[in-house]
Amino acid sequence: MNLIREVSLETRLERRKATRKRLIDATIALLAVKGFQQTSIDEISQKAGFSKGAFYFHFESKEAMITAMVEYLGELGLLWPPFPKFCPELVMTDAQIEAVVFEIWIEARRKPEIRKELLNFRKYFGPVGLATELGRVVQHQIMGVGV
Repeated sequence: MNLIREVSLETRLERRKATRKRLIDATIALLAVKGFQQTSIDEISQKAGFSKGAFYFHFESKEAMITAMVEYLGELGLLWPPFPKFCPELVMTDAQIEAVVFEIWIEARRKPEIRKELLNFRKYFGPVGLATELGRVVQHQIMGVGV
């Protein structure tokens, strides 16, 4: 009987983890195209194939989602340039990754909780290299090259 409960619990935990990842992936895809401000929780939920309630089960807000994205992208090494030409985990081009990171940095400027999470990953980059590369990303995004 305990073995059945353990397997059942493990299965539920795996499903929750998979749902959370699908929601994060959907958000990343939408941010690449629409940006943070224009992306709604309804759109994220729909793109991931879940209800709005599923979104709120895993994240209390869009800002909480961005914080989870920062952690996810940080683990993949995608929070700062140089970006890979292709990212198999996200099936995105470097230009799309650039657009998402640009949106995250803009929101980090506006929201201290996102900025704090982003700075947890600063050990992976040097301030001079980061400033130079972010400048390039900003230039690409402003000029429309990166999208």
